[in-house]
Parts: sequence; C-alpha cells; structure tokens
Amino acid sequence: MTETRRRSGDSNEQRRSDSGREFLEASHVNDWMKNVLSQLVANKPEDPIPFLAQFFENLDESSSNLNQAVELVKLSHHSSSCSFLSNVTAAYELLSQPKSSNHPAGIVGSTYKTLLERICSSVPVDVKESLLKKVCPKDFEFVPLDVFHNGVLACFLLKEYIDVSVSLFEAICSSNNNGGVVHRDVSQAVITEFKEIIMASCHLDPRSYVTVGRKLHPDYLALALEDAQTTPQKSQKSSMDCDEFVKLITQVFIAKVKPLS
Repeated sequence: MTETRRRSGDSNEQRRSDSGREFLEASHVNDWMKNVLSQLVANKPEDPIPFLAQFFENLDESSSNLNQAVELVKLSHHSSSCSFLSNVTAAYELLSQPKSSNHPAGIVGSTYKTLLERICSSVPVDVKESLLKKVCPKDFEFVPLDVFHNGVLACFLLKEYIDVSVSLFEAICSSNNNGGVVHRDVSQAVITEFKEIIMASCHLDPRSYVTVGRKLHPDYLALALEDAQTTPQKSQKSSMDCDEFVKLITQVFIAKVKPLS
C-alpha cells in the first residue's frame, strides 16, 4: 500500500513538473528571464533592483511590439521577395521605435534574438540555438536592417527545410516499411547524398538549399536507397528515427548559413 502511494505521488509530481515546464515554454518566460539576465550582465547596474523594475515595466509594451512584429513577418511567404522585404522592414521599424525619450531608436541584439526565437518556436532547441549563434549579434549591439532581414529569412528557411527533411524521412520510411524508423545506413546514405549536392552548390542564397531538398526526393532518393542496401552495413546502431535524421540533415543547412562577421 505504501509503495503504491509513493509511486502515485511520484507520478503526480512528474505531471506537475511537466505541466510547469510546458507553461514556461508556452508563455516565453524562459526567454524573458534569459533576456533580463543577459542585460544585467551586459550593463552591470550599480543597483540591479531599479534596473529590473524598468525592464519589467517595459515588458508589456515590448512584448506587444514583438508579437506584432512576428505577425508582420508572417504575412507573406519569403518567395514573394518584394512583399516579404516590405513586411520585414515594417517589423524592423516597429521594433526600432524608442520606448521613451531616454531610449535611442533602433533594435539591439537581445530584442532581435527574442524575435527569432519566437519565429523558430517549433524548431528543435539545439537546432535553433545553432542557427541563432551564427546570425545574432551580441545582446547590446544594434542590429542593422540587412542583418535583421537575413536572420528572419534564415529562420523561415530553416523551418521550411525541416519540413522538407521530415517529408524526405517519411518517403524513406514508405520505401522500407519499418514502422517509423529507417536503417541507419540507408538514412546516412541519403544525408551524404544531400550533403554532397549542397556543398557542391555555388549558390549563396540559402533558398537554393531548400530547393535542392525538394528535388532530392524524386531524383536521388531511389539511387541513394539502392546504394545503401547493396553496401555492407557497418553501423553499430541499426536504426535512425525522424528526430535524429532531421537533426543531422539540418546541420548541413546551418553549415552553409553565412555567419556575422
């Protein structure tokens, strides 16, 4: 009886922990706390309490502007270059508005990073962080429009690239009928084929990498599968699931994203 109660208590505690974690992620509290801590470290105020009070006083306004900015950049697909640029510029101007006469106009790196995190909210955390490290300046640095535009575009392309990768994995699964997993050598052969095409590309526009991903499915998938199935298998771990496949193949995309100088 005591053991059953203990297990029930542990289960309830785990559910509360999971619920709390989901709440923090959905409400972006983690983002805000990371932001304020980075601002404290960057500014090193003599008295942190008034600094924190000012930060949270401005939070409602800045959060509202961030939400509006996210909606603005979502209005048109990145393939519609003119309208996408117009919407990104409008978002940039919105976030550039000074909060008061004591604040300069412009966007600092911390605000920019929070915007990109909102755009990439559905992207796996480690993948998202790898991209943000390449496209984000320091929290206290001002962000010019071209950097802002390139980072927003990279986020939307990454999301689309992940969708392409998932479709690619599903196509491999349908060819092998292995219940949601694929033999590691088969998956690795497809990733290698994809990587060779991407790395050989001379295009600087990352949009071309998404296009390559879409073309790989019909043109190169069968060949990669055939090669993998006729090659002696050396992997110690026999299968790969979709999450691991997406993580590995997105590394190819992120490697080709131009970092800030």
